[in-house]
Amino acid sequence: METEKEDTITELLKENNRLLTEISKKLTMTNILAWISFIGIIIYTIGLIFKALNFHIL
Repeated sequence: METEKEDTITELLKENNRLLTEISKKLTMTNILAWISFIGIIIYTIGLIFKALNFHIL
């Protein structure tokens, strides 16, 4: 009876760990995408400022 409980707990912990790993991977991907878009917006804004000030980079 005790070993059955222990086995069940072990299985649950393994499953929990797997789910947490999956979630953290997804969060990391989302975080990377968020940073890329954030940097993109900053570059776009700088571009608009230069355009407004009539600076020609190219």
